[in-house]
Amino acid sequence: MSGRAIEVLEAVPHMGSRCHLDRDYRFLLLGDFARLHQMVYIATSNEDKRIPTSDVMWMLDTTVPVTVHLNFRSERHVLDTGVLSWIQEKGWARSSLVGTVSTGVPDGLYWGPVYSKNFGPGSIPLMGSNCMLGTYFVFVQLHGTKDDDS
Repeated sequence: MSGRAIEVLEAVPHMGSRCHLDRDYRFLLLGDFARLHQMVYIATSNEDKRIPTSDVMWMLDTTVPVTVHLNFRSERHVLDTGVLSWIQEKGWARSSLVGTVSTGVPDGLYWGPVYSKNFGPGSIPLMGSNCMLGTYFVFVQLHGTKDDDS
């Protein structure tokens, strides 16, 4: 929605891969995302971090049922930015999935909670991050495909 680059990767990135298209931040650990099947990663521009939580930051269009997992930078990213309001309002649930650990500025290492939600085929609005530390990471698990084991 911002006009900045966004790219769907066909799989979860490898450890050491870049987290964003416009930064050199890297994944040090991929948590539970490394073991889940039919998972894709949405590579985004970290510069979208300034988009308010009241605005749609990204719009995903799917042709199959999916579970979207939002991996936040930290607990503060959820609690201190207004993110918790839209997560609760739109029916996202905190997941037991172990999230990623990534590099970044200014604190060096980042890890945070994962929130998940199931969707049918169609458009999925993801609201703004409103976090100077960066945007959340988006992992999408595909359902209803021939290789789906869930």
